[in-house]
Amino acid sequence: MSSLQLLGELLGDEHYGEHAPGQEEPGADSIHADGLTDAGLERRSNRLARGLGSLGVLPGDVIVVLCCDHHRSDRAVGYLAAQKVGAEPVVLPLLPSPPLRDQLLARSPRLILACSEGVGAWRKTGVSCRVVGDEPGVTWWKLLELRHSPEPFERASAEAISSSEVGPPK
Repeated sequence: MSSLQLLGELLGDEHYGEHAPGQEEPGADSIHADGLTDAGLERRSNRLARGLGSLGVLPGDVIVVLCCDHHRSDRAVGYLAAQKVGAEPVVLPLLPSPPLRDQLLARSPRLILACSEGVGAWRKTGVSCRVVGDEPGVTWWKLLELRHSPEPFERASAEAISSSEVGPPK
């Protein structure tokens, strides 16, 4: 499966990445079922990639994306952001606690990106892990995105990201 097909599956858009009549680029201005445009996906994933770097995520780290179908745009943003920092994104479905616990323990993620339902599912597993999500008691996902630039992300070392974008504004 190509990366475009996988993003299409994560977004619930089977035609993601195809040329529309009159478009010069595949998916140039596509709007997906949940209202996220391709440009919006790119901006949000750039912001989140920088945020992941500021949290110390390094190339090769496993990042679990745990988002329900209602939050499919967050699922795609999380997957793409993890790829941009060179991490290994693993998308897991919201499973009952015992099988989800087994999946998490088998992967030993550096971090979990989760929608509110995903945070609830993770909490029931009892697995210790840093979580970025949409519930009290975890790093707030949307705030992490908003703290960083939407400019195109170019993979850099986590140290360069951390030193340039973390801390009080100058």
